[in-house]
Amino acid sequence: MTFILDTCALIWWSLDPEKLSLSAKLACEEMEIEKNGLVASISLW
Repeated sequence: MTFILDTCALIWWSLDPEKLSLSAKLACEEMEIEKNGLVASISLW
């Protein structure tokens, strides 16, 4: 499955992962392992 992170999820995952729900944390971890995540380019700006 491919995951798309919005800006808030990306920031929280990077800086304060405790703000993410358990299911969001698991999805981020799976995305990192499987290399199947997408982030909008504006989120990096």
